[in-house]
Amino acid sequence: MIDKQQNIDIIILKNTYFQSMQDIDLGKYRLLSKRMHGLIFQRVFDPSLVSFNVGKFKFSGVHMPKWVTKTKPLAHLLFIFSCMSKAFRIRLNGQKVGYVLATDPHSSGVIAWLVASLIGAKLVVEFNGNTGARKTWNAFGSNWVGHLKYQYCQFIIPFIMKRSFAVKLLYPEQLSPFKKELSHPNISIFHEYVPISKLKPAEVSEKFILFLGMPWHVKGLDLLIKAFNSICHKYDGYLRVVGYLSKEDKIIIDKLIGGNRKIVVQKPVFYEEAQRIIHSCDFLVLPSRTEAMGRVLLEAMAHKKAVIGSSADGIPTYLIDKQYGLIFKSGDWADLGRKLAVMIDSPNLKLSFAEAGNKAANTKYSEQVYLENYVKLLKFEQ
Repeated sequence: MIDKQQNIDIIILKNTYFQSMQDIDLGKYRLLSKRMHGLIFQRVFDPSLVSFNVGKFKFSGVHMPKWVTKTKPLAHLLFIFSCMSKAFRIRLNGQKVGYVLATDPHSSGVIAWLVASLIGAKLVVEFNGNTGARKTWNAFGSNWVGHLKYQYCQFIIPFIMKRSFAVKLLYPEQLSPFKKELSHPNISIFHEYVPISKLKPAEVSEKFILFLGMPWHVKGLDLLIKAFNSICHKYDGYLRVVGYLSKEDKIIIDKLIGGNRKIVVQKPVFYEEAQRIIHSCDFLVLPSRTEAMGRVLLEAMAHKKAVIGSSADGIPTYLIDKQYGLIFKSGDWADLGRKLAVMIDSPNLKLSFAEAGNKAANTKYSEQVYLENYVKLLKFEQ
């Protein structure tokens, strides 16, 4: 717990909702506690989650009443005001803060820059998505909302980068979608936190191929359904789809499924249940149209599961083709169908992928490697 006189190593600012004590980031904060202490600013629905300690971090949540959450701009303004109020109190208390970390460059980044400017801290920005790309916002044709978001990111992200001390990317080409060439003197490229040591290798599997994620179009669920429909006669198991679908989405997905009883759609689950499902699957598929990393890939590898992923963006940085699994051409459902057939027809190959992936997860992508990379990024004294 941080008292009013104690200086603060880092404030982590995340402009999303913290919803459960199963949140994977709690493990990240415990890991970072080995080298630093700090505060976490994040929105919460549940007032009981406003304040608690995790490792050497104190969670300082901003409660959003239901009537506020119905209006996104109002909720955003309330979060900005609350974060600035917390920062002002820190300054009044005379506490020094080393860093303010934004978990994205376009939303959290703006608020973190304001907070860092007020308290005289260094700004650190994470790029955990492809927010500079049109396809992320579906900014084409008549989608003017998506186009505005895309144009906003093209302006605000370079602005925030110029004012940051350090930038964390997930893959080398992550800045390439921007109209202007972006550079920074302190860039690090490494994986996002995954609790690899807590995910145990599976020795047996059930007969289902797993898709896990949302939103369905970005994650390429339609491609997977088409591909599976084309080869399902080869497989004596089923395709298990886990993720949120609106009523409108479900109509589209049901039409694509076309009555195929080998495809089972399931509602989203919390993290621990998701890990149990991954642990039981035959192999996992991530057919995303855009993906900066794909945390689920590393989770599957930690569970000793073979994986199939698209060639989109950062996926091939982590899923090495023909070593940990197979890569198909992004957007090409026929190629995905061929890769599914290979995985189904080649159990020994599938096992070799799973074993190599598990080894990589425990060496290249471990928690300790993540922590060491973060310490170097922040230039903490060793």
